[in-house]
Amino acid sequence: MAQYLDDDDYEALDRIDQMVSDIRATADSLTVPDSGTELDQDDEETVGERTASRVVSASITSALCGLQGFQALWAGGEKLQRGTTFGLVHRTALLGACEAFWVIRPDDRESRVRRANASALRQLNDEILSKEDIQTMDRLFQDDREVTDEELEGLRSIRTDLTHAVGGRPPSLTTMFKEVASDLISDEFFADEDVEHFSQVLRSQWRTSSADAHGASWQHRFSDPLAEDQEYDSPVVKRVADLGMVIAKAYTAAGIARYAAHIWEQRAIAD
Repeated sequence: MAQYLDDDDYEALDRIDQMVSDIRATADSLTVPDSGTELDQDDEETVGERTASRVVSASITSALCGLQGFQALWAGGEKLQRGTTFGLVHRTALLGACEAFWVIRPDDRESRVRRANASALRQLNDEILSKEDIQTMDRLFQDDREVTDEELEGLRSIRTDLTHAVGGRPPSLTTMFKEVASDLISDEFFADEDVEHFSQVLRSQWRTSSADAHGASWQHRFSDPLAEDQEYDSPVVKRVADLGMVIAKAYTAAGIARYAAHIWEQRAIAD
């Protein structure tokens, strides 16, 4: 391996594996919230069918996919452009974890419902754009998927209702991450952590992971952290990967996703 791992790194990798197992167990067991639970009541007040529980479930699943992607990359079994692909999986894991936490964490239902509607609107905007594009295609070689006018009309109607419910455009992802960082500072779950530092780390990791996942113009791609021989004469601007930071980003996402899954269980399972 190109760099030295210390005991803390190995411990973090073990903790990531355990947290991913916990998150997967929750995601596999939770589908529809129990009747009368907090999340079930949230669903009753959101726009659309079971919007709050669907958003949380989708976000946890996204975080899980990103974290499992990290595990697969770390195993090194595939020949991939890992310097860039780590950025992709870090971003997916952190976005899914933080969106689930953002929606499920507040103690008051009004905030949870507002955030669930906002997340649903942001996701629905992307879905409508994608389906509008599919509808313009004459042939799809992957499958026989078709998008009807009636389907799009139904989605646009839901979007109108969601837009009205959130008072216009949904908060940006930057706003969401700033609010997650603020929530973490006041959360007793992180009472033993330097939460002010942690909130800054969280926002920084979101920025750098997004940069790593985008094109070369960001100039944030890094070398393959698991390769013995680095291509220092590459024409693409790269920074030398820090294995500890690669692990730390996955650890941050896993910790937040596991906590969000824990809250999900509390709000969705009857006593």
